[in-house]
Amino acid sequence: MATLSRSDGEHVAHLARLGLSEVELGVFEGQLNHILDQYAVLAELDTEHIAPTAQTIERFVRLL
Repeated sequence: MATLSRSDGEHVAHLARLGLSEVELGVFEGQLNHILDQYAVLAELDTEHIAPTAQTIERFVRLL
């Protein structure tokens, strides 16, 4: 999986309107790359037999 560069992190921070210092940008870049690594792990899972769902948690309807 390709990793995000420093400029990619700066661009994402700019789009999110985050005013980050140089140190914070380094931490942010690492966090973003960690998130992408975790998505790569999830992408390896076999989900062929799992029914699609629009909601990940069960909704309860309360009747009055």
